[in-house]
Amino acid sequence: MALVLLMCAVVAFPGSAMAGAAQDLDAARHAELMGESDEARRLFDQAISSGELEGGALAEAYNARGDFFAVRGDTQAALADFEQALELDPDKAAYWYDRGVLRKESGDLQGALEDLTRAVELDGSHALAHMERASCLERLGDSEAAAQDRERLAELDQARQYRSGY
Repeated sequence: MALVLLMCAVVAFPGSAMAGAAQDLDAARHAELMGESDEARRLFDQAISSGELEGGALAEAYNARGDFFAVRGDTQAALADFEQALELDPDKAAYWYDRGVLRKESGDLQGALEDLTRAVELDGSHALAHMERASCLERLGDSEAAAQDRERLAELDQARQYRSGY
């Protein structure tokens, strides 16, 4: 009976009965939010190894799995996935930001500064990149440059408040 229902679903809604890599990625994110780490890891791995994702979509999958690893303290696995994402899509500010934050948290302040600077170069309105870069600069002893990033952060916040009507 289940097979008949599945076959009917395929005919009625083509593509909906088979998950596919994009759906696996969405399901992995959902499983992670629900605290189902093992299932999330399985789905991330499945999406990445499926061969169905390429380019920016594959980069997004690697970056999402990198975030998954980073939250769980697996710095090496997170770093490897962030590097894969950057290799596939080096123009995505969010990927540079994610790797920069991981490097900062790991004590690699110079590497973090380089990554966060690249994120800001790609997206000057990336407020979190400015904030994290200011923190790195301060810790590296460049208070003047840190103050400039904090000023830019304040400008971005004012612009956000203006756009939202506050």
